[in-house]
Amino acid sequence: GCYSFSTATVNIDIVPIGIANTTNQTINNNDFSNIVLSTSNVSNSNFTWTYTANNISGASNGSGTTIAQQLSLIDVNANGYVDYIITPINNAAIGSTFSARVNVQSTLNSETFIIDNFKLSPNPVIDNLNVESDNQIKNIRIYNQLGQMIFSNEINDNKRTLDLSNLSSGIYTIFIETNTRTFNKKIIKQ
Repeated sequence: GCYSFSTATVNIDIVPIGIANTTNQTINNNDFSNIVLSTSNVSNSNFTWTYTANNISGASNGSGTTIAQQLSLIDVNANGYVDYIITPINNAAIGSTFSARVNVQSTLNSETFIIDNFKLSPNPVIDNLNVESDNQIKNIRIYNQLGQMIFSNEINDNKRTLDLSNLSSGIYTIFIETNTRTFNKKIIKQ
């Protein structure tokens, strides 16, 4: 009867609770989705997603913390959408799935930019960009062509003038979140 003791280490991963900055986004044809993923209880989690699409090309399954995909209508005369099923992952712990939809509007659709009476001028912009909506603007973010966020501003007002004089010349995507929806638009900086 010999007895021996050994020590074992057990790591317990917390099951992540996933959230998204938006679960119902509206963009225009050929613009980028912008779904930022995070968890309410675990930092440094990752996410995977699968998609189903209606009248959309450009969507793909993937992983990461941001779903930024250029979505295009197959039939440009009709709107379309993509539903993403998102799974949060913390090492070996897998959280409950949740979904987010991106609605893509046809530029030929008369509803484009009319729902919020949205105005963005001038475009192309040299220094100052004016953003205006009939609804309260909550947040404005600007991304470069690599998908990197280069500007973010909490607004809580119906209009704002943005000083973009420090940006290099090029094409950017601006995301505007109002109290009713989130949409984006390409802007050209001269």
